[in-house]
Amino acid sequence: MELQVYHYESLTTVLGKGRRFALWVQGCQKECLNCLVPDSWDLNGGTLIKVDELVEKVKNVDGVTISGGEPFLQSLALSAFLDALDEKLDVIIYSGYSYDEIVKNNFMKELLKRVDILIDGEYIDELNYDEPLVGSSNQNIYVISDKGQELAEYMLSLKSREVSFKIKNGELFSIGVPPKELEGLV
Repeated sequence: MELQVYHYESLTTVLGKGRRFALWVQGCQKECLNCLVPDSWDLNGGTLIKVDELVEKVKNVDGVTISGGEPFLQSLALSAFLDALDEKLDVIIYSGYSYDEIVKNNFMKELLKRVDILIDGEYIDELNYDEPLVGSSNQNIYVISDKGQELAEYMLSLKSREVSFKIKNGELFSIGVPPKELEGLV
């Protein structure tokens, strides 16, 4: 089984608690105005990576954060990816779909069972009020598992947004939800 991947970072300290593996999947149909990664929208773009090859890249981390593109468009492959990881790792997923939309779809609901925290909802630019870990105030943080409770407490204790930058192949890539004052620069 393969995942269509836009980008991944083997180690980051933003987008959740502790050391994290961050994965941006390829493909999204939402096309939110001022999306942070519009290059991830193309359903035919990105790189196909075998699930077992991607699992091998997840080392020495406390958790995994998945964003996109739209992760729930690849529910089966992401479920296989998460099933192959150490159960101790916590999982955060950002989705443009609402919680209600996800639980009405059997494939999406199966992926949700493997998640500790869901951050749902489309990004709405005019609702970007600089809240930590969400892009816009309409987005919700759902605790899906017991393990997600401690993670949620940490996330809700944050006072500001965190972002880091990587340069890869001569291009600047931002990781995290950037502060509003950086809008247009990343």
